[in-house]
Amino acid sequence: MLSPISQRAPERDTPPAVLKLLEQEQGAAIARARAASKLTPSLAAGCRHVADASGAVLLGPPSPTVKARIIGHDVEVLLRYRTLPQSDACRPAVETVVVFSGEQSSGSFNSAGAIETYAVNGPAGRAVVDLPWNGRAPYHLAVVSVTVLGKRGTTVKLPLACPPAGCLAGYQPPLHSMPMPKPVLGLHGLTRAQLESSLREVIAGQRWPSARAVRCTSLGSCIVTLVTPGFPKQPYRVRFAIAGQQIPGCWLAWSDGLLDRLPYPDAGRGPQGLAGCRGWLR
Repeated sequence: MLSPISQRAPERDTPPAVLKLLEQEQGAAIARARAASKLTPSLAAGCRHVADASGAVLLGPPSPTVKARIIGHDVEVLLRYRTLPQSDACRPAVETVVVFSGEQSSGSFNSAGAIETYAVNGPAGRAVVDLPWNGRAPYHLAVVSVTVLGKRGTTVKLPLACPPAGCLAGYQPPLHSMPMPKPVLGLHGLTRAQLESSLREVIAGQRWPSARAVRCTSLGSCIVTLVTPGFPKQPYRVRFAIAGQQIPGCWLAWSDGLLDRLPYPDAGRGPQGLAGCRGWLR
C-alpha cells in the first residue's frame, strides 16, 4: 500500500527531536537531487520519449500501467512499472494520482480533495484516493510519474466506470466540520478479523505518524495506536468509525476522536479517512 507524501516543514514550536529528523530528511532529498543533476538522461539509462504540450519530444521517466475501480466513496488504483531505471536521471521518484470530474482545461474540471502524491519505492503499488469533493460522475483518473529533478513522464488517463448501483457524489463537507461522507453505507462482505487485518495493511505505510497497532472492537469501530517520529516512547490512540462501501468487502474508516494526549501539540493525528478492501484488484 502506498501512503501519500505529507508536506512537513519546521515551525517555531517544533520540538528539537522532530526538527532534527526534518533536517535529515531534507538534507537527504537535496543530496539526491544534486547527485541526479550530474547524470545524463538517455534511452540507454531507461528514459522514455515523452511529448510535451507543444508537441516537442523530450526524455522522461517511464509511466506505469494502471488499473482502477470505484469502490464507493473512493477509488482503488493499482500501479505497476515493467522496469524501473537504476539511474535517477530517468527513475520515477514520485507519482501523482488525480481523480477528477468535468472536462480538463475547462471551468467544469474538479479534482478538489482528490490529488495525492506517492514516493516510488518499488515496481508496484496500490493507492486509494477520494472521489473529488462536490464531484459528479462521470469520473476520470490521471497518473503521472516524475523524476527527482521534476522531469515528467507521459500522463496515463483512464475513464472510471461506476459500480453497478451507480456512482456516488463526491464528499460535501459542511463548514467547520468533517463528518463521515454521506450516504453512510452498511458494511458487508467481511468479518471483524478481516476488517482488522485489512486496516492494518492499509495503514502500514504511514510514517508521520506511523501505526504501531490496530484493534477493531467491532465491525463499527477500530482503534489505531500511533507513534510520531522523535517520540517513540509516547504512543497515542485514535478511534476510527467504520462504514461500508458499494463493493462488498470494502470499507471506509473515519477518524472519530483522540483517546490519549499527543506527545506535542502539533503531532499528527493520522489521516482523517482511510479506505480499503478485503479483496484487491490484481
